[in-house]
Amino acid sequence: MLVLAVVAAGGDVSRLETRQAASIRAASTTTTRAVTPSCGRPEDAPGVGTPARSGVVPDTRCMDLQLAQDKAEAAGFFRLAAQDATGRGRHPLWDRNWTVTGQTPVSGGPYPKSTRIELDVVKDSEASSCRP
Repeated sequence: MLVLAVVAAGGDVSRLETRQAASIRAASTTTTRAVTPSCGRPEDAPGVGTPARSGVVPDTRCMDLQLAQDKAEAAGFFRLAAQDATGRGRHPLWDRNWTVTGQTPVSGGPYPKSTRIELDVVKDSEASSCRP
């Protein structure tokens, strides 16, 4: 690839370095927009205002998947799994694009921190019990 780039630059390596530097500068000045999930704000989810308590499974229903995972980890649970609630077997790649619609075990009650928490999720754009 480098040989092709040098040839494309007319054999002038300094010209190639200038192109690479300009490309790096352009990439570093790219701005990003905050993405608001279409299901509503994560802070409106039922359990979001409740502080995480060690060993108590939090209510993560209607939170985006990333927030739900953060909340469970803050309570000391690290064995977390997300499963497609539609049954289509999809796997979340970007956790903020998925909404938790259910969980096992249910929230509350003390559980060992080794407990596996399974989060049922749908994509933000799909119908669920969390939509107003």
